[in-house]
Amino acid sequence: MDRKRPTDSEYTFNPVLLILGATFALLAWNGAIGFLENVIPVVVELDGEMPTAMTVENAFVFAAFFVSLAAYTRGLDRFVIGGMRELLYRLYTGV
Repeated sequence: MDRKRPTDSEYTFNPVLLILGATFALLAWNGAIGFLENVIPVVVELDGEMPTAMTVENAFVFAAFFVSLAAYTRGLDRFVIGGMRELLYRLYTGV
């Protein structure tokens, strides 16, 4: 049970990852949703034309949104699960 507890550096890294991921995901939210709204008609309709808002930059914003969201969820998961492991370790070992 001791080997699965987070280290001190993980206790520092995971909240930073959580905050940065959430910040970048929130900043990229409008661009990602706008890009998604432009992509759906192209995917749904066979003869859909490429909209002018569908640029490479918007595609990068869309990708950055999902990478940031993944970083946020990873940081949140490791922070919460790591805290639970630490709590259980202290509870069962009497530390």
